Parts: sequence; C-alpha cells; structure tokens
Amino acid sequence: MLPSQNLSHRSPGERGIAIIIAAVMMAFTVSTVGLAIDGGLAYLVKERLMAAVDAASLGAARGLNLGEDVATANTNATNSAKRFFAANFPDGYMGTDPTKTTVTAVFTILKNGSGAPTGVLQVDVSGEVTAPTYFMNMFSVAKLKVSGTGTATRRTLVMMMILDVSGSMQSRVATGVIPASVSSASTSCDAT
Repeated sequence: MLPSQNLSHRSPGERGIAIIIAAVMMAFTVSTVGLAIDGGLAYLVKERLMAAVDAASLGAARGLNLGEDVATANTNATNSAKRFFAANFPDGYMGTDPTKTTVTAVFTILKNGSGAPTGVLQVDVSGEVTAPTYFMNMFSVAKLKVSGTGTATRRTLVMMMILDVSGSMQSRVATGVIPASVSSASTSCDAT
C-alpha cells in the first residue's frame, strides 16, 4: 500500500457498491445454476422417455400379430406399446405427473413411389410427460413438457395354412406311378 492512499477517506457515493454488485451477480448466478439443474433434470427425463418410446414401438410392432382382424391387432399392438412404455418409464419417474403422461401408437403401411404397398409396416409411438421444475418456479415456469418419438418397422407377413378335407389325401389307387416303397394302402400324407 502506498503511503498516499488512505482507505478511510472514501467519498460517500463509493460506500456499499460492492454489496450491490454482489447482489446483482448472486441473482444472475442463482438463476443460471437453477436453469442448469432444471435443464439437466429435464434431459434425464428426456433420455428415459426416448428409451421408453423406442421400446414401446418395438413392442407394438411385435404385438401386431396378435389378433384375428386388423382392428383387434391394432388394439393389441397399442396395448402392448403402453405396457412396454410403462415398463421402461415408471409412473412418477423424476417427479413426472403420471396423470399427464400420454402414449400414442400410429401404424402406417409404407408405399413405394407409385402408391403400391411395399410390404413394410411402420409403427410410430409418441410419448409426452410433464416434468416439474425446481428453480425455474422463480420465473413462473412450474412444469416442462418433454416429448419423444420412437419408430419401428416390420415386414408384413400373410401366411395361410390350407387343410384338405376333401378326401383327395386318402388311400392311393395303384396305377403304376406309385414308387415301390409306398404301398397302395398308404395315404398321400404318409412319409415315404
């Protein structure tokens, strides 16, 4: 300290400026840290939500083969999507509101450029949850809506099994075209 400087001789306008600057900086620091914490929590919810909708889309694609008709298959697939979602995103995860959680499945048959079906079915599952905020409440933001989508595709398969009950599979008539290893009393379904 130089001998010419005397700290006790400050002008009255200079007193307390450090407190004012500290208060302004503290408000800025608290709001920035609060935004970082709330944003980090929302990111964790988003990450878990994305995993849940991905699993739900795979579960819905798998569940499409459960049903006698298209409407029943869609209902079963949608229920399967909701079960897979619930297994991967439990109610109340990180303070989310389970009453405001939605899961929607949409099924689309993909078509080529000329409009003909390609034989591929696309399942899109979207989910939305409401996550609470802790520090952003100071700025009148009490909740954040977090959403995500998952997509799965699968080949459509139409398989039929035809059983012939007409009697054509009964005993053979020996006409000379039957191999010697097959007797005329055996049926067409017997192993040769």
